[in-house]
Amino acid sequence: MGQEARRLTGGRGVNVVVNNVGVTSMDQSFESLCAFNGVISLVGFLGGFDGGQNSLDLILQIAKKKAKVQYVIMCIYLLSKC
Repeated sequence: MGQEARRLTGGRGVNVVVNNVGVTSMDQSFESLCAFNGVISLVGFLGGFDGGQNSLDLILQIAKKKAKVQYVIMCIYLLSKC
């Protein structure tokens, strides 16, 4: 995913990644991002929670690219549980 995003953007990378796989694909998400100020929106965790990557590595990748990582809550699911 990361290399393909770079290829399609002429090496620049994308501004926004919508990640529905979760921590198991964070490396690819970071590789896809542009050099600075990109956004990764975590929408789900289809890949599970054990990404094999420690928190410090994630923090360093976020800091290196000045990226923003946000988690998008699925409102429809929450409303159905009320």
